[in-house]
Amino acid sequence: MDYKKIKPIRFLWFLIPVVLACFLSFLLKNGDQQRFLLWWASLLLFGIGAFPVTAWLFSAFRGKGYGFSKAIGILSVSFVIWTFSYLQVIGFTRTWIIFFLIVLFLASWGIPKTRKAAISAISSKTDIWEITLEESLFVLALLAWCFIKGLRPEINGEEKFMDFAFLNSLVRTDTLPCVDPWLAGSSINYYYYGQYIYALITKFTGIATGIAYNLSMCTTFALAFTMSFSLGSLFLKGLRKRDCAHRLLSV
Repeated sequence: MDYKKIKPIRFLWFLIPVVLACFLSFLLKNGDQQRFLLWWASLLLFGIGAFPVTAWLFSAFRGKGYGFSKAIGILSVSFVIWTFSYLQVIGFTRTWIIFFLIVLFLASWGIPKTRKAAISAISSKTDIWEITLEESLFVLALLAWCFIKGLRPEINGEEKFMDFAFLNSLVRTDTLPCVDPWLAGSSINYYYYGQYIYALITKFTGIATGIAYNLSMCTTFALAFTMSFSLGSLFLKGLRKRDCAHRLLSV
Protein backbone atom coordinates (compact mmCIF):
# COMPACT_ATOMS: atom_id res chain seq x y z
CA MET A 1 0.00 0.00 0.00
CA ASP A 2 1.36 3.37 -1.06
CA TYR A 3 0.71 5.70 1.87
CA LYS A 4 1.71 8.67 -0.31
CA LYS A 5 -1.65 8.35 -2.08
CA ILE A 6 -3.41 9.50 1.07
CA LYS A 7 -4.09 13.21 0.82
CA PRO A 8 -4.62 14.75 4.29
CA ILE A 9 -6.77 17.56 2.87
CA ARG A 10 -9.43 14.99 1.92
CA PHE A 11 -9.93 14.22 5.61
CA LEU A 12 -11.61 17.61 5.94
CA TRP A 13 -14.68 15.95 4.40
CA PHE A 14 -14.98 13.94 7.61
CA LEU A 15 -15.64 17.16 9.52
CA ILE A 16 -19.04 17.49 7.82
CA PRO A 17 -20.87 14.95 10.06
CA VAL A 18 -19.07 16.35 13.10
CA VAL A 19 -20.28 19.87 12.30
CA LEU A 20 -23.78 18.54 11.61
CA ALA A 21 -23.87 16.71 14.95
CA CYS A 22 -22.56 19.68 16.94
CA PHE A 23 -24.66 22.33 15.21
CA LEU A 24 -27.98 20.52 14.80
CA SER A 25 -27.91 18.98 18.28
CA PHE A 26 -28.99 22.39 19.58
CA LEU A 27 -32.43 21.54 18.24
CA LEU A 28 -32.76 19.23 21.22
CA LYS A 29 -33.84 20.37 24.66
CA ASN A 30 -31.39 22.03 27.01
CA GLY A 31 -28.98 19.50 28.50
CA ASP A 32 -29.67 16.84 25.89
CA GLN A 33 -27.06 18.10 23.42
CA GLN A 34 -24.14 16.79 25.46
CA ARG A 35 -25.75 13.38 25.95
CA PHE A 36 -26.56 13.12 22.26
CA LEU A 37 -23.00 14.01 21.25
CA LEU A 38 -21.52 11.59 23.80
CA TRP A 39 -23.77 8.77 22.57
CA TRP A 40 -23.02 9.49 18.91
CA ALA A 41 -19.26 9.77 19.56
CA SER A 42 -19.30 6.41 21.35
CA LEU A 43 -21.07 4.75 18.41
CA LEU A 44 -18.54 6.39 16.10
CA LEU A 45 -15.69 4.85 18.10
CA PHE A 46 -17.11 1.35 17.64
CA GLY A 47 -17.51 2.08 13.93
CA ILE A 48 -13.95 3.32 13.48
CA GLY A 49 -12.66 0.32 15.38
CA ALA A 50 -14.41 -2.12 13.05
CA PHE A 51 -14.02 -0.19 9.80
CA PRO A 52 -10.96 -2.10 8.50
CA VAL A 53 -12.94 -5.34 8.85
CA THR A 54 -15.94 -3.93 7.00
CA ALA A 55 -13.66 -2.42 4.35
CA TRP A 56 -12.25 -5.88 3.74
CA LEU A 57 -15.58 -7.73 3.91
CA PHE A 58 -17.50 -5.22 1.77
CA SER A 59 -14.79 -4.29 -0.72
CA ALA A 60 -17.36 -4.18 -3.54
CA PHE A 61 -19.41 -1.49 -1.75
CA ARG A 62 -19.00 2.21 -2.28
CA GLY A 63 -17.52 3.47 0.98
CA LYS A 64 -16.37 -0.09 1.67
CA GLY A 65 -19.36 -0.95 3.83
CA TYR A 66 -18.86 1.91 6.27
CA GLY A 67 -22.59 1.87 6.97
CA PHE A 68 -22.17 -1.54 8.64
CA SER A 69 -19.09 -0.67 10.71
CA LYS A 70 -20.94 0.51 13.83
CA ALA A 71 -23.14 -2.60 13.95
CA ILE A 72 -20.18 -4.93 13.42
CA GLY A 73 -18.06 -3.12 16.01
CA ILE A 74 -20.79 -3.21 18.65
CA LEU A 75 -21.67 -6.83 17.93
CA SER A 76 -18.02 -7.91 18.06
CA VAL A 77 -17.31 -6.34 21.44
CA SER A 78 -20.68 -7.27 22.94
CA PHE A 79 -20.47 -10.92 21.85
CA VAL A 80 -17.00 -11.41 23.36
CA ILE A 81 -18.03 -9.83 26.68
CA TRP A 82 -21.32 -11.77 26.67
CA THR A 83 -19.51 -15.08 26.17
CA PHE A 84 -16.78 -14.57 28.76
CA SER A 85 -19.21 -13.07 31.29
CA TYR A 86 -21.46 -16.12 30.99
CA LEU A 87 -18.38 -18.31 31.54
CA GLN A 88 -17.66 -16.23 34.69
CA VAL A 89 -14.23 -15.32 33.33
CA ILE A 90 -14.77 -11.55 33.34
CA GLY A 91 -17.40 -9.13 34.59
CA PHE A 92 -19.85 -7.07 32.60
CA THR A 93 -18.21 -3.78 33.56
CA ARG A 94 -17.16 -0.55 31.88
CA THR A 95 -13.51 -1.50 32.33
CA TRP A 96 -13.90 -4.66 30.26
CA ILE A 97 -15.95 -2.82 27.64
CA ILE A 98 -13.11 -0.32 27.18
CA PHE A 99 -10.55 -3.12 27.17
CA PHE A 100 -12.23 -5.08 24.40
CA LEU A 101 -12.90 -1.92 22.40
CA ILE A 102 -9.14 -1.33 22.46
CA VAL A 103 -8.61 -4.97 21.44
CA LEU A 104 -10.98 -4.40 18.52
CA PHE A 105 -8.94 -1.41 17.39
CA LEU A 106 -5.65 -3.29 17.70
CA ALA A 107 -6.92 -6.38 15.91
CA SER A 108 -8.85 -4.59 13.18
CA TRP A 109 -6.18 -2.02 12.36
CA GLY A 110 -3.30 -4.40 13.10
CA ILE A 111 -4.10 -7.19 10.65
CA PRO A 112 -2.31 -6.29 7.37
CA LYS A 113 -5.13 -7.19 4.95
CA THR A 114 -7.84 -5.34 6.88
CA ARG A 115 -5.59 -2.32 7.45
CA LYS A 116 -4.76 -2.30 3.74
CA ALA A 117 -8.47 -2.32 2.87
CA ALA A 118 -9.16 0.60 5.23
CA ILE A 119 -6.24 2.66 3.95
CA SER A 120 -7.32 1.95 0.38
CA ALA A 121 -10.76 3.35 1.24
CA ILE A 122 -9.51 6.54 2.87
CA SER A 123 -7.13 7.16 -0.03
CA SER A 124 -10.00 7.05 -2.53
CA LYS A 125 -11.92 10.26 -3.18
CA THR A 126 -15.07 8.30 -4.05
CA ASP A 127 -14.96 6.22 -0.87
CA ILE A 128 -14.21 9.23 1.32
CA TRP A 129 -17.25 11.02 -0.09
CA GLU A 130 -19.43 7.95 0.44
CA ILE A 131 -18.21 7.49 4.03
CA THR A 132 -18.89 11.16 4.75
CA LEU A 133 -22.35 10.89 3.22
CA GLU A 134 -23.25 7.75 5.19
CA GLU A 135 -22.04 9.19 8.50
CA SER A 136 -23.93 12.42 7.80
CA LEU A 137 -27.08 10.43 7.05
CA PHE A 138 -26.61 8.50 10.30
CA VAL A 139 -26.27 11.74 12.26
CA LEU A 140 -29.35 13.24 10.60
CA ALA A 141 -31.43 10.07 11.09
CA LEU A 142 -30.38 9.74 14.74
CA LEU A 143 -30.95 13.40 15.46
CA ALA A 144 -34.31 13.53 13.67
CA TRP A 145 -35.62 10.53 15.59
CA CYS A 146 -34.26 11.92 18.88
CA PHE A 147 -36.11 15.17 18.20
CA ILE A 148 -39.35 13.31 17.44
CA LYS A 149 -38.91 11.03 20.44
CA GLY A 150 -38.18 14.06 22.60
CA LEU A 151 -41.70 15.31 21.98
CA ARG A 152 -43.07 12.21 23.76
CA PRO A 153 -40.19 10.79 25.82
CA GLU A 154 -42.37 8.82 28.24
CA ILE A 155 -41.40 5.15 28.55
CA ASN A 156 -44.97 3.97 28.50
CA GLY A 157 -46.99 1.40 26.55
CA GLU A 158 -46.45 -1.90 24.74
CA GLU A 159 -43.30 -3.73 25.96
CA LYS A 160 -41.48 -0.59 27.05
CA PHE A 161 -41.92 -1.38 30.75
CA MET A 162 -40.22 -4.75 30.30
CA ASP A 163 -37.48 -3.37 28.04
CA PHE A 164 -36.72 -0.58 30.49
CA ALA A 165 -36.67 -3.01 33.41
CA PHE A 166 -34.24 -5.26 31.54
CA LEU A 167 -32.03 -2.30 30.66
CA ASN A 168 -31.91 -1.14 34.29
CA SER A 169 -31.15 -4.65 35.52
CA LEU A 170 -28.34 -5.08 32.99
CA VAL A 171 -26.77 -1.72 33.80
CA ARG A 172 -26.83 -2.50 37.54
CA THR A 173 -25.30 -5.96 37.28
CA ASP A 174 -21.63 -6.79 36.85
CA THR A 175 -22.24 -10.43 35.98
CA LEU A 176 -24.28 -12.46 33.53
CA PRO A 177 -26.84 -13.98 33.25
CA CYS A 178 -28.83 -10.93 34.21
CA VAL A 179 -30.95 -10.80 37.38
CA ASP A 180 -34.69 -11.01 36.71
CA PRO A 181 -36.22 -7.63 37.70
CA TRP A 182 -39.60 -9.32 38.30
CA LEU A 183 -38.48 -12.36 40.32
CA ALA A 184 -35.81 -11.81 42.98
CA GLY A 185 -33.09 -14.45 43.09
CA SER A 186 -33.69 -15.66 39.52
CA SER A 187 -32.12 -14.82 36.19
CA ILE A 188 -34.09 -13.59 33.18
CA ASN A 189 -35.60 -16.56 31.33
CA TYR A 190 -36.22 -14.53 28.18
CA TYR A 191 -34.16 -13.36 25.23
CA TYR A 192 -32.61 -10.00 26.00
CA TYR A 193 -29.53 -9.62 23.79
CA GLY A 194 -30.90 -6.44 22.22
CA GLN A 195 -31.34 -4.82 25.61
CA TYR A 196 -27.90 -6.14 26.57
CA ILE A 197 -26.24 -4.40 23.60
CA TYR A 198 -27.71 -1.06 24.54
CA ALA A 199 -26.91 -1.66 28.21
CA LEU A 200 -23.29 -2.10 27.11
CA ILE A 201 -23.32 1.27 25.35
CA THR A 202 -25.10 2.81 28.33
CA LYS A 203 -22.41 1.54 30.69
CA PHE A 204 -19.72 2.78 28.32
CA THR A 205 -21.17 6.30 28.14
CA GLY A 206 -22.44 6.54 31.71
CA ILE A 207 -25.72 8.09 30.52
CA ALA A 208 -28.75 7.58 32.77
CA THR A 209 -30.96 4.68 31.66
CA GLY A 210 -34.08 6.83 31.31
CA ILE A 211 -32.33 8.83 28.57
CA ALA A 212 -30.27 5.94 27.19
CA TYR A 213 -33.44 3.93 26.56
CA ASN A 214 -34.81 6.57 24.18
CA LEU A 215 -31.38 7.02 22.56
CA SER A 216 -31.28 3.26 22.02
CA MET A 217 -34.60 3.25 20.20
CA CYS A 218 -33.42 6.12 17.99
CA THR A 219 -30.13 4.32 17.30
CA THR A 220 -31.95 1.23 16.06
CA PHE A 221 -33.73 3.36 13.48
CA ALA A 222 -30.57 5.25 12.45
CA LEU A 223 -28.50 2.07 12.06
CA ALA A 224 -31.20 0.37 9.99
CA PHE A 225 -31.57 3.50 7.84
CA THR A 226 -27.82 3.79 7.16
CA MET A 227 -27.31 0.11 6.43
CA SER A 228 -30.30 0.13 4.08
CA PHE A 229 -28.81 3.10 2.26
CA SER A 230 -25.48 1.28 1.95
CA LEU A 231 -27.18 -1.80 0.49
CA GLY A 232 -29.29 0.32 -1.83
CA SER A 233 -26.20 2.14 -3.04
CA LEU A 234 -24.55 -1.19 -3.89
CA PHE A 235 -27.62 -2.44 -5.77
CA LEU A 236 -27.91 0.82 -7.70
CA LYS A 237 -24.26 0.61 -8.66
CA GLY A 238 -24.78 -2.98 -9.85
CA LEU A 239 -27.83 -2.01 -11.90
CA ARG A 240 -25.93 0.81 -13.56
CA LYS A 241 -23.08 -1.51 -14.48
CA ARG A 242 -25.54 -4.07 -15.81
CA ASP A 243 -27.31 -1.41 -17.86
CA CYS A 244 -24.02 -0.15 -19.30
CA ALA A 245 -22.96 -3.70 -20.16
CA HIS A 246 -26.32 -4.38 -21.82
CA ARG A 247 -25.99 -1.24 -23.92
CA LEU A 248 -22.49 -2.18 -25.03
CA LEU A 249 -23.64 -5.67 -26.03
CA SER A 250 -26.55 -4.18 -27.94
CA VAL A 251 -24.29 -2.03 -30.10
